[in-house]
Amino acid sequence: MDDVERKKLREALSVALKIPFIDDIEDYIWESIFAYTKGLVAPDPLAETRSKKLFDLVDEKSSTGWSCKALQKQGNLSGELELVVQRADIFKKASDLGFRRLSIKSDPQILGKAIIEHLNQKIRTDSQKQNVKHKKISILIKNSSRTKFISFEEDLFEPDSKDFVWKWTDSTKTGLQGIIKTKKFCKYRWYPNQKQLFERFLIPTESEVIEVAYQRVPIIKIIETLKSV
Repeated sequence: MDDVERKKLREALSVALKIPFIDDIEDYIWESIFAYTKGLVAPDPLAETRSKKLFDLVDEKSSTGWSCKALQKQGNLSGELELVVQRADIFKKASDLGFRRLSIKSDPQILGKAIIEHLNQKIRTDSQKQNVKHKKISILIKNSSRTKFISFEEDLFEPDSKDFVWKWTDSTKTGLQGIIKTKKFCKYRWYPNQKQLFERFLIPTESEVIEVAYQRVPIIKIIETLKSV
């Protein structure tokens, strides 16, 4: 993010937080703010049906797509974070993923291959549907008071099964870890009960903390101002 985009981001965050009808920066609010920083227009959820497409924002000129995520982080905004990136019901979809049958008793390496195939199928399908060649993820990290933010973007990670080793966190098999062999870094966590797949990210050390000061505008003033628009 360059200086111009960083300035636009700070301005958009400040304006959004002044509006008393907005209680947080997440989901469509973050998508629209990020679109503003990039000089794009986010799809209006009131004008079209919201879908579960991978890329929340697409720049048609450059064929770049972003999956936009926002989360709150306690304490220091640096370090690492985990995000839910998919609901992966690999037991139900075993045959679609190329496996005869999968269960909690299956070999963890086989379960891991199914998880990666589930994730990559979504990436391949939506990239084609949304005409995205350059796949990215945009992440906003915020503190609890919504006064400090970090925003960064990076290429969307497309995993290869051969690069991973999978193991259960403990004997109860409540969570399955996907560890990158060469880095010994736990990149994925999958929980069979909720079917949720979490991806782990390292926050870039050069990320700048954006501090935002704001004061909520009275509702009546917002209404009176927008009535004439």
